[in-house]
Amino acid sequence: MHRLLFVCEGNTFRSVIAETFFEAERIPGWISSSAGILAGGSISPAAVELLRAVGFQPVARTPRSVRSEMIRACDLVVTFGCSDRLPGGPPSRVEDWPIPGGFGKTDEERRAIRDLIRRRVAELGERLRVSDDHTAGDH
Repeated sequence: MHRLLFVCEGNTFRSVIAETFFEAERIPGWISSSAGILAGGSISPAAVELLRAVGFQPVARTPRSVRSEMIRACDLVVTFGCSDRLPGGPPSRVEDWPIPGGFGKTDEERRAIRDLIRRRVAELGERLRVSDDHTAGDH
């Protein structure tokens, strides 16, 4: 089983949205989780509302801070502008998505962020499916 980790500042908005969309993709052989550079106290109510507005239920848990062992256990890490602050430095397989956070944004701006994350997750899912299809033929 391949592991993917989404990391943002506080594990309260972008990484939670990304994890929720990724898990809904149900990509064979992949599971995801999320964390923050410095975990916030709770998942953003705006993230919950934005996900529910498009028919998704966010993960029900408390935000957590990323640890180096979490990164080492992953096959891919997706960050939101914070790859340079990961414990232990950036892993060998990291993607940085320069997508802004939701703090201080209007509802319209937050919806645009959600939709951009959804598109990026769908694109990532397609790439992972193609990659797994190619490697499956090598065995």
